[in-house]
Amino acid sequence: MSKYLAPAAYLPHQAPMLLIDEVVAVSADTVCCCSVVDNDHALAPFITPQGVPSFFSLELMAQTIGVWAGFWELSRSGHKIEAGMLLGGRGFKFSTPFLPLNATLSLEAQLLLSDDKVGSFEAQVRVGSDILACGRINTLQASLGELDSLVHV
Repeated sequence: MSKYLAPAAYLPHQAPMLLIDEVVAVSADTVCCCSVVDNDHALAPFITPQGVPSFFSLELMAQTIGVWAGFWELSRSGHKIEAGMLLGGRGFKFSTPFLPLNATLSLEAQLLLSDDKVGSFEAQVRVGSDILACGRINTLQASLGELDSLVHV
């Protein structure tokens, strides 16, 4: 039995947008989750004979970072995290055009720097020791009011 709650406890996402199956580990500056893309997964509508397009790795990595932020917010305040935004990224590399089906994807992120609102993470998607996708992701942790003001300028 995992000592962590289900990913939905840490993320504002709900089905069918929740892509992570399990939280494996969270520390002060790292997070590891996993997901298995199969016919029951949220990405099932995008399955091709080759697998799922690798560009979905970006959202898998972003949700992994969201788990890290949500875990610490829940630990600190006792409240579920409201929302976060992917500001951008760089240095993305994909070693394959498709993520394999029915394989356990290891989703990992390491905090590089942060303040109260902005964070930068090095993230990757692996199967075993093979890195399928990696890159740096920059995030913004904003309140719903702040997000609303960004949308309604």
